Amino acid sequence: MLETATQTLTDECPFHWQVISNKPGVIEFRAKELSSPHGLSLRVQYGAHVSTCTIYFDAFAGTVAEVIRESFRTFTNEGLARSSTSAWERRVSVDPRNTSDSVGTLISTNEESTNVGNIPIHVLDVLSAAGWIIGYALIEESVKSFSEPDDTLEVGFPEGDRTSVQVNKYERDPRNRARAIQIHGSDCMVCGMNFGKEYGPLAVGYIHVHHTVPLSQLGPNYSIDPAEDLVPLCANCHAAAHRRNPPFTLEELRTLRDR
Repeated sequence: MLETATQTLTDECPFHWQVISNKPGVIEFRAKELSSPHGLSLRVQYGAHVSTCTIYFDAFAGTVAEVIRESFRTFTNEGLARSSTSAWERRVSVDPRNTSDSVGTLISTNEESTNVGNIPIHVLDVLSAAGWIIGYALIEESVKSFSEPDDTLEVGFPEGDRTSVQVNKYERDPRNRARAIQIHGSDCMVCGMNFGKEYGPLAVGYIHVHHTVPLSQLGPNYSIDPAEDLVPLCANCHAAAHRRNPPFTLEELRTLRDR
């Protein structure tokens, strides 16, 4: 049961989730990357037909708490862009009340007591919802903190002088980027490099996201499919992909690396 529960969290939020407490009717989880006192924990309470999940923040969660509260509000009020409609989203409701150390509670009810393996589906529903909210919030914040080069480049030449080079700008929706990382993870799909493993908590969740078809070739009304149109690449592999027009495919890049 616990292995299935932690895998459900990992599928939606690509961190290393651990069970920190397991008592009858109550399980608590924590991500290793969100260490105390600057992170959070999840508390799931479950019965035969109902499960609830509440996100609790540490005393010094700071920005982590701020961005997750905002993600929770967005999820509650509007929902977020998804590559497909998820069954759990239809089964999860929200109690938006929160306190200084927690954000509102996710609730799932299943009168038929349906199980997935040996775990009630309503437990997996609230874990999926919580993981998705946390993953979206922290990946989006990581993208803001480690943004790729702007489309307006300031070039110093000679030293002390500065000139601006204007290039075409194509709009990117950060929700597509965040969803792509949730689907594919944050390992480079060519070389396997992971920024979090290389540089620690500072870079957890950060990765470049590459459009398999350049935005300049897509129409203004094209709807991005994060599962098919976007892939995570490290900065080196991303740069190599664009050494040719059209860009190298993932298979071609792997072949180049393996020569």
